[in-house]
Amino acid sequence: TGFEYFAEDEIPTLALAKNNEEQVKMCFRAYNDPNWGVEFD
Repeated sequence: TGFEYFAEDEIPTLALAKNNEEQVKMCFRAYNDPNWGVEFD
């Protein structure tokens, strides 16, 4: 139950009760886009 940094093309196995791959990919999109806007529902 440790943690490590990872690249976008190295997403590890996730605890799906806590997060999912689409959420992680959204974080990378936000990081790489200087004009990112907050997404919410």
